[in-house]
Amino acid sequence: MAQNNNSKNPLLKKLITLLLLILLLQVPISQISELTHDRSTTKNIALQELRRVVGEAQIVTTPTLILSLASFKPENELNTPAEELRHIHMSLIPKNLMVRTILKSELRYRGIYSLPYYVAKVHMEGHFELPYDSEISMEERNNWKIRRDVAANFHMALDNRRALRQEIHAVIGEEKTTLQLVEDGENRKSIELSATIFLNEKKLIPFAIDLEIAGTGSLRFAALAENSTVKILSDWNSLSYVGAYLPIEKSETTDGSEATWQIPGSSQGAAYTLQQQTWINQSQKENLFGVDFITPLDVHRMVERAVKYEALVVVLAFLAFFLFEIACGTQIHGVQYLFLGAALVLFYLLLLSIAELTGFSLAYLLAAGIVIAIMTCYSRVILERSQHSWIVASYFATSYGFTYSLLTEQDYSLLFGSLGLTLILATVMYFTRKIDWFALEHGLRSTEPVNPEL
Repeated sequence: MAQNNNSKNPLLKKLITLLLLILLLQVPISQISELTHDRSTTKNIALQELRRVVGEAQIVTTPTLILSLASFKPENELNTPAEELRHIHMSLIPKNLMVRTILKSELRYRGIYSLPYYVAKVHMEGHFELPYDSEISMEERNNWKIRRDVAANFHMALDNRRALRQEIHAVIGEEKTTLQLVEDGENRKSIELSATIFLNEKKLIPFAIDLEIAGTGSLRFAALAENSTVKILSDWNSLSYVGAYLPIEKSETTDGSEATWQIPGSSQGAAYTLQQQTWINQSQKENLFGVDFITPLDVHRMVERAVKYEALVVVLAFLAFFLFEIACGTQIHGVQYLFLGAALVLFYLLLLSIAELTGFSLAYLLAAGIVIAIMTCYSRVILERSQHSWIVASYFATSYGFTYSLLTEQDYSLLFGSLGLTLILATVMYFTRKIDWFALEHGLRSTEPVNPEL
């Protein structure tokens, strides 16, 4: 009896058919989703190999001067000579520091995948101001003096040993030198560089360093000095300024970007006194700042997001053709709906394959254009009127444009999506308000087109 009722109710039969087709189309779309994930994994493996070769995110630290100090017990009233008690090493941060960095972007390829990276030419200059012995006060009972007969150590560190593109040349005091690599047994990733200098009777020790490093993702600075100025010039016009400090000046053009930081030592808790090197290292970690390099959209992530809208796109497309059936008196077979759904699913496969070569935006345009052309030509036949095919083309152009806005405007996607669905529902309700649905239950196809009296 139920089967007989269904055969007499073609409207219900059509709706059940469309529902089954929508569920059937989820099988290939789930396979496309898995394929997207697999391709993303393959890309990440390739890019990780490139990062190991080129270099990862880099940190440029402040150079310090490690001094040897001796503690003396002062002379007593009996004129007993001062007695040397013990030796320690303390570090001194620069009095002034100026860093100028020129960033140049390059590409490295692995198959069809490309990895953008930067080459940074860093010029760093400043000076140390040695304290007088009378200014050194660490223990009240003892006098401390800088041992000028013992060489001091000019020291700086880099976060990644693969970063260096060439030797680091420096001018310290009046001597030209090359910073030497110091192996760190505890951390095989980072490196320490040093040079030996002789103090003699110097009060001011100027220095200038030139280094060239490569990296990906981000570049950070630790400008720990009494007064620091850092300037970055980059041909990369999509930079994000992050960290403990923001630039006081910045500008971006189509040719690149420029930013300047000016940081007083007081804002970093850095007093211009002798400090333990461990304290300086910790302070530098807490006061990092710099830039992140904004890369183009991850095409696989964008395709995965697009696939999530597939069910909505198919439902709305079937709804549009179903309304054509009702309003125009044209009947579309279930197999024809299947072909239409297959074209909609094909869009996501085209999007994935083209996006890996051209980027997401151009791939979306090409894939949408191909699918819209297929749908327009096919609808011209099944809807039996050429003017209806142009309505179909306009509908799908609007649909794909709306979906693209949801994908690219992440901050407002929820608002755009909810407003869009509200508008679609209101439009469907308005254009179908005069349709006699009870009459349609007795026959989906009429000898006369159904007139909704629009």
